[in-house]
Amino acid sequence: MKPFMAQFTRSWPALAALGAALLYGAVGAGALGAAPSGTDGVVLAITLGALWIVVAASQAVFGLASLHIGRMPTPPISLALFLLPTLLWAALLLGGLGAQAPHRHATSGSAATSLLVQSDAAPLPFLPLLIASALGLGVAVQSALALRRRVGNDRSPFAGSARGDATGGRFTLGLVVGSLAVSALVTPGLAATDAGRLAVPHGTHAAGSAESGAALSPWATAGTR
Repeated sequence: MKPFMAQFTRSWPALAALGAALLYGAVGAGALGAAPSGTDGVVLAITLGALWIVVAASQAVFGLASLHIGRMPTPPISLALFLLPTLLWAALLLGGLGAQAPHRHATSGSAATSLLVQSDAAPLPFLPLLIASALGLGVAVQSALALRRRVGNDRSPFAGSARGDATGGRFTLGLVVGSLAVSALVTPGLAATDAGRLAVPHGTHAAGSAESGAALSPWATAGTR
């Protein structure tokens, strides 16, 4: 059972890292694109937006590298990479910068805090960062376990490179299952970002174009007379 699970779950940290990177990137891009220029909160919004984008890029590189070599690279670095953003978000929430709670924090003493909280484009949307943090914590746990094995010199026979195992049925099955699970988590998170809120529903352009064409073209109603 252990060899099967080792192969089955080998790709999951990489998939979780890529999912978290998508969410952090969407949050960062939304914060930079909708920063309240000319106000007291612009510096904080831009700083957090840039920080989330840097985190997203770093986690994406980790995920791609992990898929490429078939195992978790540099456990100490990956532990910090996925744990620190979660701790930072938790500290900001405790500091009263939680987004999507305008009634709770609208009377905050800081003008920048009040602006970020009341704005729909606040750089701390709760659901996307909650899901990204959950995915990041999963990778951090795997990094801690890998670091523990390395420090204890208790190298597992399945901890080596999986380059030759990437074509196996167990790895492929785990890759498919992991991708579906991560997609199920990331999709609602992306929908709760500014990019998701501003996205046009499928078929809207087509329906609008058809209606506009029917209204403007005399040939559209010619066959009904």
